Amino acid sequence: MIKIENIRQSFIDEAKVAPTLFADLAKVELYIAESYRARAFIELLQNADDAGAKDFIIQLHEDKLIVANNGRTFTSDDIQALCRSGSSNKQRGTGTVGYRGIGFKSVAGIATEIDVISGEYHFRFSKSITKSELSSNQDIPLIRIPHPLAKTDASVAIAKELIDQEAISTVFIMSGLDLRILSSEAESFEESALLFLNNIRQVKIDLPGISKLFKRSATLRNDGYTLESIGDNGKDNSWLIVGVADGCEKIAFRIRDELIIPTEKEQAVIHAFLPTTEFSGALLKINGDFSTDPSRKSIDMDSLSVATFKRCSYLLADLIRQALKDKTLHGIFSTFCIDTPTEGRFRKYLREALLASFEITGLSLAGLQSVNPVDICLPPEWLNYADYEVLCRDLPHVPHLIMTIHPDVIAFFKWLGARPLNVEDALKFSKERNLSVLGCAQLLATNLRRDIQ
Repeated sequence: MIKIENIRQSFIDEAKVAPTLFADLAKVELYIAESYRARAFIELLQNADDAGAKDFIIQLHEDKLIVANNGRTFTSDDIQALCRSGSSNKQRGTGTVGYRGIGFKSVAGIATEIDVISGEYHFRFSKSITKSELSSNQDIPLIRIPHPLAKTDASVAIAKELIDQEAISTVFIMSGLDLRILSSEAESFEESALLFLNNIRQVKIDLPGISKLFKRSATLRNDGYTLESIGDNGKDNSWLIVGVADGCEKIAFRIRDELIIPTEKEQAVIHAFLPTTEFSGALLKINGDFSTDPSRKSIDMDSLSVATFKRCSYLLADLIRQALKDKTLHGIFSTFCIDTPTEGRFRKYLREALLASFEITGLSLAGLQSVNPVDICLPPEWLNYADYEVLCRDLPHVPHLIMTIHPDVIAFFKWLGARPLNVEDALKFSKERNLSVLGCAQLLATNLRRDIQ
């Protein structure tokens, strides 16, 4: 085990050799902290998940913020990665949430001093101590040089008590807090941030005026899908999770009483394991190994993200096929019904990807095995449903049974580009079909109105 003093000395030597570079690192850290503003908690949560933690705790001890987890304790390699920007030993595609190694720098936006107690390592990040060691008056990064903490230090005692009481293994103790940002982030933290993490099962937040307890459990359903329940202070939120068998791509639907329901627009985002601010394109969640901008808030549509989004969209297309063929997944089409004019770029991407999938492998509908949704003849508002089915019996159409089981399917097909039966075709088909008296009257009245207009 490399001693913390040796790690500290190596970073001090680097700073003395290149003081200008060291000052530049302070600017980088400030940029990271500002980019990650209001995301420090979930970045620490990500680090805990990657360490295999089941429990994650945030609480205030007098004037200090404590963030703790029960994951693997730090190694010397972990500490050096923590001190450097972009030097994480985590790799894309290995099942870890983070990979850049810069997320921890976000805490520089909420604290001015950070103590870390993990296994045999006890150390402190402090600008004042670093400046004193370097005899420097220039700006310096906070999270760069780890200074040893004595076993008699108050932070070590606080951490030891928490470790004994909560079976915790790693504790961060932060001082010089920005309480405004802290409170805002704690208030906005919600359960769906846990959905696509690998290990975390409980999050406890206990701050002045803010108390939250999230407990997460998963049940494998008979259809092979996972029902994820996340309790929030007694309120149970359930999600249906469907994933790609050989990848991390997943779709999450809100579930209530066995029915899929649209999630809130604010929650309907794309996750790169942790939530971004990108609207998913429908009132559901999409997760995958997406590339993001440095803040992890926006998706960078590089080749990897394009391929990931395509896999997610094709997974969603398969679920739509199943819903229509097996008459299951009730409510799935409601997630595509959006009234707001502000839809975001992924609304368009999602529609295009679904159409591409349906063009390759169509839908089973009205007795036809490979229907392209844009070829479906939808029911017009001016004609009763029974006569619509009579007129369209040889065309791709929406049977009444499907309409009854999936009442939002018409709006979904319309969004994809399907059009209602028009008067000209209805008149042509009526010559070979036996319409009801009501259907004849509706068709003639609509045709008369059209002629007058």
